[in-house]
Amino acid sequence: MKKSGLLFISLVIILCMFMAMFLIIGNIERAEAKNLTISDWGIEYFNKLDTGVYWFTEKNQKVPTKDAEIDKTKPTFIYAHGWKPNESMYREGFSLTGTTINALKDKKFPEYVYEPNYYNYYLDQGYNVGIFYWNQLADQGLELVSVVDRKIWSIGEGTETVEPSLRYKTYESEGATGVLTAVDDPTNPKIPVSVIYANDIIKYLGKDYEGKLYLAGHSMGGQLTCAVSQYLCTLYDKKEISASLVPVRAALIDPYFPVGSVVSGFVNCRDEYVKDMPVCYLAAQAVKDIADHGVLVEGYGTNYDMCFRFYESKGLGKMTTPSFVTDELKLETTKLLTENAAWIYLKGLGSKYGGFTPTHVMTIDYYFTTIYMNLKKSEEGYYIPQARLSDDELRKIIGMFFIQSYGSTQNTLYMNESKYTRVNPYVNEDGEFEPFSETDDTERIVGQIELYSGETELKSTTSTLKVVAVDENDKEYEGVINQAGYYYINYLPEGNYTVKVTVDNTTIVVEDVETSSLINVAEVKEAQARTSSANLDENNKIYRYMIIAAAILAVFMLVIVIASIVIKKDKKRHEWMK
Repeated sequence: MKKSGLLFISLVIILCMFMAMFLIIGNIERAEAKNLTISDWGIEYFNKLDTGVYWFTEKNQKVPTKDAEIDKTKPTFIYAHGWKPNESMYREGFSLTGTTINALKDKKFPEYVYEPNYYNYYLDQGYNVGIFYWNQLADQGLELVSVVDRKIWSIGEGTETVEPSLRYKTYESEGATGVLTAVDDPTNPKIPVSVIYANDIIKYLGKDYEGKLYLAGHSMGGQLTCAVSQYLCTLYDKKEISASLVPVRAALIDPYFPVGSVVSGFVNCRDEYVKDMPVCYLAAQAVKDIADHGVLVEGYGTNYDMCFRFYESKGLGKMTTPSFVTDELKLETTKLLTENAAWIYLKGLGSKYGGFTPTHVMTIDYYFTTIYMNLKKSEEGYYIPQARLSDDELRKIIGMFFIQSYGSTQNTLYMNESKYTRVNPYVNEDGEFEPFSETDDTERIVGQIELYSGETELKSTTSTLKVVAVDENDKEYEGVINQAGYYYINYLPEGNYTVKVTVDNTTIVVEDVETSSLINVAEVKEAQARTSSANLDENNKIYRYMIIAAAILAVFMLVIVIASIVIKKDKKRHEWMK
């Protein structure tokens, strides 16, 4: 073969290699569904109100479907998005976001090594997987953000400052400007967003659903997750739905709890009328209520002012604290949120990438990334909140508060590259959390008691429950107990206690309970989870290697074909010349 032939084949090989690289990169880009536009759906989903739970029924399904057959025996996971100011012309794709991709590249972390479509994991684990879209109702600008808050809880009483309706935006074409309906538009919903959401859950799963329900929400969707969970608990108390429709877990992903948004009107979630109640306090009371019903609440906060100071002092959308909101009410809000949930302040993520954007959106990716990782413990040996932590292990850290930090080379998007420390949940004025010292009382008692005594039924959704630990000097430490009989008492000195559970006027005594930090509980489960997580990581690697191997093989076969053609032509040319 002549040099010209070899040169040609070399060029072909190089060209094919570049084609293979673009093929691989193209596949990765297509996997990142990001936001789904009007053209992905069709204008008929945007030129009138369309809201509700949509379902992913197969892997890599770009656009979920509203008409799906739901297996009522399977566990169900549903995610709710947040506020969409001037953004209702598209919907979230329940996948790795473009904001996070760009932030990773800016910080020299260009690779995302896990499955970018989060719903694939839940489908693989046998879940029904849904996403609640309320984007048209959540689309009002910064000056009306408090109006969107109120839509979650109540229609409102129709004063000069409160809209008595749920307005929404529609679009006539792909590039058109959204048009907000009038206050008196007859098509505006007559029930708040939380009730719309709950009604859809009941519609698809059925009142006698037999599986387990898991909910998660981002930003204002975290607030919505509190509200819909509380409403489902209220319906259960009224015996209108089964216990299986009370969520097992509620994940709040950088939730938005403002002090400046105030609700007046009938709140379906709690079945009562409220007057001038700050949204942050409504949400905190909802957290307490659902925790009392056995719901496990986990919180992931990146933006300090939004989650832990209720958007009071600074940040996007500065809120003016109403004059009737006292320091005592704010402290009570903090106590309700911290003592009835397990929290992580993702300070490392915020410090690493900086600012409200992109970290607010990156918190979504942080939370769902934890489903792929080994179980993680804090420096003190406690499991930290994470999506793949078992329900039983999460229950043991309710009332604990952790803070994330990092080293200079670590990517804090990934939980296993960060460090976590348990801290005191109450903060100083400068916004810094205080770590627990060796002298702090950090022990706890966790347990469950059957709320029955002989033939006398003590368990009741209307009962008043109280749990205390009594030490050797008869000093009492009050804890938290829910209707399922689970109790936890935090911040105890090490020692032996008598636990007393009071149901209305009846006291049940649990003698001689020893405090435990629960550091070494369920090591077998952890080992199993670690193996499972390693297999997931290995599967991801195998998947990438298969793509690369297939591309290389395709290039090799193409080279052989081209080379054989060139050689045959060259041979024929030589024969002709002879």
